[in-house]
Parts: sequence; C-alpha cells; structure tokens
Amino acid sequence: MAAATVDGADRHRASRAAVALARRSSGLAGEHRGAVVVVVPSEDPRQVGDDLRAALAELGGVATVGVAGTSDALHGDRLVTAHDEARRCLDTLVRLGRRGAVSDPAGLGVARLLLGDNDREHVTAFIEATIGPVRAWDERRRTGLVATLEEWFASGGHLKDTASALHVHPNTVTQRLERVGELLGAGWREPERSLDLQLALRLARLQDG
Repeated sequence: MAAATVDGADRHRASRAAVALARRSSGLAGEHRGAVVVVVPSEDPRQVGDDLRAALAELGGVATVGVAGTSDALHGDRLVTAHDEARRCLDTLVRLGRRGAVSDPAGLGVARLLLGDNDREHVTAFIEATIGPVRAWDERRRTGLVATLEEWFASGGHLKDTASALHVHPNTVTQRLERVGELLGAGWREPERSLDLQLALRLARLQDG
C-alpha cells in the first residue's frame, strides 16, 4: 500500500499514472482524501513506494510517499489498516518537510507518535513494527530477549551489569543480544534505532500493566 502527495504535476495525470502502475502488478489505484493511493500485492512496500515516486517523477512531479505492508493487502479490514498506516507515514513526512521522500513505519520510528493524533491502535502498531519480532520469539520459545533488552538499555549497555541484573552468565546475555540482532537487523544499537526500541519497550510495558 502506498499513499502519495504530488507537487508539480496535474492530479488527474498523476492518478492515471498510478492506475497504470497498479495494473502492471494486478493492483488497484485511485485518489482518496487528496492523495494518490496504490494497492498492489508485494512483499516489499518500500519498492512499491519507490516505483510510484518514479512514475510520478516522469510527469515532472515530486511525490512524497508513505507506505505500509500487510499479509493480505486486498482483504477489507487489513486494507483499511494498511491505508491508515501509509497515510500516517505520508502525513508525518509532510509535517517533517521531507518532500520527495518515501518511508514505511519503521523508517519514521518515534516520529509517527510525536507528530499527529495517536490512539491505542497506533501505539500498538508502533510497538509491533519496532520490537514485534523479539516479542514473538519470546512468546514462541519462552526466552527472555525482551527482558534482556530492557536491562541492557537500563545498564547503559554494560554486559556484566545486565547479566548481574538478570542472574545469568554474561555469555548468555551476549547470545541473547546476538539473537536480537538477527531478529531486528543490523544497526539496532545505533542511537536512532535504540531510541525507538527503548520507547517501544516502555510502551509495551505500560500496555501490559
């Protein structure tokens, strides 16, 4: 799912270009709430956004695009959810002044919560997008990755202090953090990502009571 605003191009031509793009992938396209919206089956929402931006650039326009994925994009309820998420990404990009950018929820992180109205569903979506794979791993395997992350951040990234707080060997902490890296991808310890992770962990803890 991709939702875009376009500067410098006729909106009718932009809509036609979006429809042509969607048809090539057996998808749908049109205008909704002032944005060009494209729904196509894809495992890479960012690529859909990049393709839409490129198609609109051929008209001489500059597109700002928010994208979101779903396991079943053409299902009614999931379609609505994906559209709302893509639109929130788009609105956040616009508020940030990132004209011509393409982003999914993960790319915007905490900014999605700081800019615009938020309810429990939006907070839950942020948590899922940020630490969902780690929570799912714990749930399936009854491990302690979430607790390890919480203590690791609380200790300022000190391995021995984390191990002491969890009453485990430092090697266990190292192994758990390596697993976190496999689940979240490279760069999760970088300042920008770690801020998102710490906020998501805190929000999840507050939600769980």
